[in-house]
Amino acid sequence: MRRLLVSLSVILLTACTGAPATVGTQDEPRVTLTWLSVTNWLLEAGDTRILLDGYVSRIDRRTVEADGTSTVSAPLDEPSVRRVHDVILPAGGLDWILVGHTHWDHAFDTPAWARLTGARIGGARTVCHQLTAFGVGGDRCMPLEGGEQFEAGPGVQVRVVRWHHSGDSASANGRRLRAPLELRAPPPTDARTGGLRPGFLEDYPNGGGARAYLITIEAADGPVTLLWSNTGNPQAWDTPVPADSVFMREQGVDLTNLEWASSDQPTREHLATALQEEGLTAVDVWIGFGGDEHHVQQVVSVLQPRTFVPHHWDDFWSPMRDGVRQGFRGAGVAPVLGGSGIQLLTPGNYFDRVVVTASGAALADGDATRRALGVGLR
Repeated sequence: MRRLLVSLSVILLTACTGAPATVGTQDEPRVTLTWLSVTNWLLEAGDTRILLDGYVSRIDRRTVEADGTSTVSAPLDEPSVRRVHDVILPAGGLDWILVGHTHWDHAFDTPAWARLTGARIGGARTVCHQLTAFGVGGDRCMPLEGGEQFEAGPGVQVRVVRWHHSGDSASANGRRLRAPLELRAPPPTDARTGGLRPGFLEDYPNGGGARAYLITIEAADGPVTLLWSNTGNPQAWDTPVPADSVFMREQGVDLTNLEWASSDQPTREHLATALQEEGLTAVDVWIGFGGDEHHVQQVVSVLQPRTFVPHHWDDFWSPMRDGVRQGFRGAGVAPVLGGSGIQLLTPGNYFDRVVVTASGAALADGDATRRALGVGLR
């Protein structure tokens, strides 16, 4: 029933008449993606702006234990979010915030972005519960299970692809990390800090695994297609991650406000179905988790991207003002891509941009934005 209601809400959102809109002009195609660190990107397509994830503040490292769990809360850092917002969105417009999964290093700043903008939010049910905990109205958040398709703006179509989170089944911590768990209800905020516990088995579970977004943009010089995913699990490519209640009980995990939301299909099937539904056999750009060349090889075998942009390779603890301190080290990824003729495009620092047209993708530096924010300046 929940899936039916979500699908109906998406249909209502996407109903439209007339010829499809296009983005930009032949002389000035306007499809750009700005890297905001970790897996956070600002997609600008004409007048449509979509924030993918959006974690730009940095929580206190002491609030998260070495195993990723937490017993203390972390308050929102709205001033840090506002500082970035005022530079990258000077006019204040943001149409959507799409969250890939709801661990703190992806979803922690979503309530702050929501408060600062009038954007709608899409993601797992967990992100809607997190938003409610911080007083953001539930009518602004669309729970996405996977398979939905909606119009995010004129000429910008989004299809939701169910994904699986990383985590090695051979280790206890890996099994806990990948566990497809959702919040049952909005968690209570801490009376002293006003925050939530950032642990992935407390108030920031992964939201049933993850969501990827397959985006088609009707640009003036032809359609631009891209897939954005913010995690990946090679073990779940052909075998879905199951519910594992016995293991969790043995680990002493409190499941009072957590529920299983496992998918019965592996990642490969979710992706293949999404491409088929969109009538695609390849995409222009994949922005994805580049930390495991096996996962990269699996995805490109089905997705066939012209360009791969790896992310989630930087230090998500270091302050953003430090900029990127060490470049992408995925040495095993290049041979995988080279054999298929796929371009590897890696931003050098925060706020670098990927400019995409129907004819290809290229990097543009973000020096002006970095200067405005004092990022990477010493």
